[in-house]
Amino acid sequence: MAVMESTDWTLTCGKDPSTQVLVFLDFQSLAILPPTHELRVLPCEVAAIAYSLREGIIKKFHSFIDPGPIPLGFRYLCKSTSEFTHQLPLDGPPEGIGDPGLVANDLLDFIRKSTRKPYVVFCAECEKQKVDYCLQWLSEKTVFPCIASLSLQPLLVKYYTQAGAPSPTLYSATQLLSLSTWDFHSKSRCNFHSDIDVKHCALGTVNRLAYCLSNCLAPIHNITLTSSHIPPIPEASVEQCVL
Repeated sequence: MAVMESTDWTLTCGKDPSTQVLVFLDFQSLAILPPTHELRVLPCEVAAIAYSLREGIIKKFHSFIDPGPIPLGFRYLCKSTSEFTHQLPLDGPPEGIGDPGLVANDLLDFIRKSTRKPYVVFCAECEKQKVDYCLQWLSEKTVFPCIASLSLQPLLVKYYTQAGAPSPTLYSATQLLSLSTWDFHSKSRCNFHSDIDVKHCALGTVNRLAYCLSNCLAPIHNITLTSSHIPPIPEASVEQCVL
């Protein structure tokens, strides 16, 4: 199967880019295991949002996942990964954890209702390998169709081009999608991560992608920002997009 690039995807859709519904996806894992191990990830949290430049965030999906037993010899790696990132307990948060098969079915239903074939989800380039591993892990828990994960950076560049604005480099696109303005905004994260004030949250990651995309693209596409695009914060706190 040929690899679909982000820019190819926009061309095949043939729509006004501001109305295209995108699905952003992210996972948290207890750890990334070495290539020699049959399991590469132990997913413990998943989040997705449906987003369009015109409407902002349309709907959200979030769940904690039962990652299964920790492989022998990797408990310390999982414990240290948790302590330095998402801080999810190894036995799951107080809210409880979802059965992987049920979570996979619910996520697939969310993606199907949010977009159309070919099923495509977007993520930050630095998260793409983890997202691919986690999608593969979920596909083994249920009947899961082929879902392509694409980096959001090339799509951001394409949206600048379609607006007739100077296009950022891929490096600059990465910077634009990594603004720290909303890292600790209370409404960007799930309740668990908001309560302990940790930014490593799957829901926080996909929300921040939407906020950064809106912050950069809404002005050049003549779109009025709403609370569905960016949560209210003091104006002086918003970092400006500088290419």
